[in-house]
Amino acid sequence: MSAFLRAADLGRVSFFERGESLACGFGGVFNIRFSVSLKLFSSVSFSGLAMIKDLPEDRRNTFAAIGLLTVCWASAEYAMDFVIRYVHERYEGNQVAPVPPISFKGKPPYLKKVFANHPDLAEHLPQLTELLEEAWQIAEQRHWCIHGSIDLRADATSFPISKIIHGKEHRQDTRKFTVKQIEKLAGRASALSLNLFFFGVQTVGIMPKDEADKLVRELLRKYSAALPEGNLFS
Repeated sequence: MSAFLRAADLGRVSFFERGESLACGFGGVFNIRFSVSLKLFSSVSFSGLAMIKDLPEDRRNTFAAIGLLTVCWASAEYAMDFVIRYVHERYEGNQVAPVPPISFKGKPPYLKKVFANHPDLAEHLPQLTELLEEAWQIAEQRHWCIHGSIDLRADATSFPISKIIHGKEHRQDTRKFTVKQIEKLAGRASALSLNLFFFGVQTVGIMPKDEADKLVRELLRKYSAALPEGNLFS
């Protein structure tokens, strides 16, 4: 198997299509909802805040970084879902779980169990574990950026994101992020999407190797990434 790619090798390259469209959207930053009886504001009241072009530059950079992370993570999870689809249908994954996991939380343990239990896949478990550990780290920080509430009063260099931690305590927690930090996280997600794709092609055949080689070369060439000599997939 080819060596794993690093985020630095890819910049902001996102995942690609395989005859099936990858739908990624930029979520609304201001999604303010009130019941009819408590409708104190209308969308018109926030039109100056909700239009990207009207936002201050530091806010545009913040929201753009979160949007980039959203798209790059969707690409990585899309690649993971392809691996899950193939192991479920062709490598007895349906014996591990009758229905493939839908939420990310259930995907790593499912994949680990399928690979550990199947004689043709067990040797690849260490590589899979490395990829899934990277996925866990990205997903945890991505969850803060996507599901947390940004304090828009913060200065331009860093901004607090708060969210409710569910459990017995049901408490609020806050972390500080920078635009550069989120951009680096998006780069890691881009690298992860390609590494999962490489892994899926090599181990469970999510795409014929000659087609995968051509597709990856076209994608990386578009972004002026360095291309190794010979076949990418052995």
